[in-house]
Amino acid sequence: MLKMRFFDLDPSAKRQLHEPTLRSPPPTAKPALAPAPAPALATPAPLVRAPPPADLPLGTSIPPHEPHAVSVSLPEWRDVIGYEEGTKCVHDSLQAGYPRFVYASAVQDLFAACRMRFSQPGEDVLVLPTRADADACRAFLVAQHPGRRVRVVEYALPRSRDARGVLLEMVAFPADLAKTAKAFWQHSGAIVSSRMAEHAMRLIGDAERHPRTVEPPVVAARRCPDPLPLAADAKRVVKRRIASYFDAAADDVYLFSCGMNAIWHAHRAVTRLRPGQTVQFGFPYLDTLKIQEKFNAHGAIFLGHGDKNDLHTLSILARDANPPLSAVFCEFPSNPLLKVPPLNALRALADKHGFMVVVDDTVASFANVNVLPVADVVVSSLTKVFSGDSNVMGGSMVLNRSSRYYDQLKSHMQTQYEDGLWDGDAVFLEHNSRPFAERVRVINSNTEVVVDYLAKNPLVDRVYYPTLTDRAAYDAFRVASSDSGYGALLSVQFPTELQAATFYDALHVAKGPSLGTTFTLACPYTIMAHYTELAWAAEFGVCRWLVRISVGTEDVGVLLEILRRALAAVEALPPAETGRGKVATVVVKSVHGMEVGERDVIERPRHASGHGMPIRCFAPVASWL
Repeated sequence: MLKMRFFDLDPSAKRQLHEPTLRSPPPTAKPALAPAPAPALATPAPLVRAPPPADLPLGTSIPPHEPHAVSVSLPEWRDVIGYEEGTKCVHDSLQAGYPRFVYASAVQDLFAACRMRFSQPGEDVLVLPTRADADACRAFLVAQHPGRRVRVVEYALPRSRDARGVLLEMVAFPADLAKTAKAFWQHSGAIVSSRMAEHAMRLIGDAERHPRTVEPPVVAARRCPDPLPLAADAKRVVKRRIASYFDAAADDVYLFSCGMNAIWHAHRAVTRLRPGQTVQFGFPYLDTLKIQEKFNAHGAIFLGHGDKNDLHTLSILARDANPPLSAVFCEFPSNPLLKVPPLNALRALADKHGFMVVVDDTVASFANVNVLPVADVVVSSLTKVFSGDSNVMGGSMVLNRSSRYYDQLKSHMQTQYEDGLWDGDAVFLEHNSRPFAERVRVINSNTEVVVDYLAKNPLVDRVYYPTLTDRAAYDAFRVASSDSGYGALLSVQFPTELQAATFYDALHVAKGPSLGTTFTLACPYTIMAHYTELAWAAEFGVCRWLVRISVGTEDVGVLLEILRRALAAVEALPPAETGRGKVATVVVKSVHGMEVGERDVIERPRHASGHGMPIRCFAPVASWL
């Protein structure tokens, strides 16, 4: 009989069993299927270049009319500020959003269905991919709000016709803790996808229309029953495809619900195997730092410049740390400043002092660089250029068999890993990644042309790209292939925010979060990612009006014409020089949420220099691991 189980997870708590109202004869046993042969790597598919960019209205999903889109159109500078400030007209216009930040409509429907069925008065509900994720979410909520009652709920949705069953893992918590629960969802990346939510909602609807009794899956195994052979094959192919770029074994590749979830699991692994502070080397994507701030009982250290001075600081910290440092996290290259970390030097320090090195290669992509030889763990977001189509989330972790910690990491993953990548998402990842190599080749070529064009333009203050930040350090890990290059991502800085806003508004490409898409995608990165901490970001050279561009596969001539027109709009502004900065002489729609007039001076950020500080040492927090 179908059972729903509630767990308080306190040692003294009694497990409660509740019988749902779905009843009917048990299903007949099915003959065992012969094991499927190992799938071959699919033949690379021809690349279909992105069409010329089109203007998308505010709130439109990117791609348009895609129910599983992972980006949303924010076409004007004021739209981004309105989004960050919670402006109602902006938020009411959103048809989609990046799934770690905005619950997809199908996911909201699933939450509502579960809330109606399983919550108690005053409770809200969050659905997560695996039981381990639900346990971690509950622990996080309890650590943040001691004394509050938080429950884990499991509910087995029965198999229906040819649709596999689903084991829903939920956390029920007081409704006023919803913001903390959302923070766990965002930072950990432990998200359920819109495809999984749609599938679950179909099963819920079918079960209520055609009630019957079904034997529950073996919950001790913590796996959903009857996985689709197609999905299982897709996951094997994706793992083999990734492994081929690292010259690694496919069984050393692990798949996750998104790239941030891969980072979160890597962090859990290294801090469990070697408890101690972690170090973030270089200015990273925001949630990589948040994971280390919020999920380490020993705290974290932030070396945000990622330069020689920070390297020297790290050597002193590694020597004196007690307990010893757990691991160093870095991006290759960093997002959004495209700085290349000194991986060989980090590896030398790690070998000397025993800490692990975790590298996120998402921005470069493993088609362009191989950093595994100097890393213990490499993590990647498969949502980005590996998929390219902006319609599926996924992440990967690769273990280095040469690492001194390999056996311990492998043992940890064998006992702790739960597959949280939904079957339908795996199928799309496999399909989308067939032209991965050709997509990367075209994007590499297009981006270098775009970078050269922008870097030579006198209106542009600075362009950030590996060929301009530290080409030699990048080339040391570049794949020995004529098709390899420096990736899709670049950042552009103008002298003033008015110029940046004018450029952005006149740039006729898709505009919203994410990167690595087949189509060109832009965003005001710092405002979007660090709106509440703009001054802090500026301390590390991250200009608050930075424009980040992810170049796509469109005809490069079309892209250059789009850039030319956007720069012409900037050139048409009548600037006036002052001793301290640039004076905005026309009114921009909004800067930092305020109107800017002719007497307002918009400062350049002052780039930090000297000893590589500041270091932020985050105080230890109660462990919820």
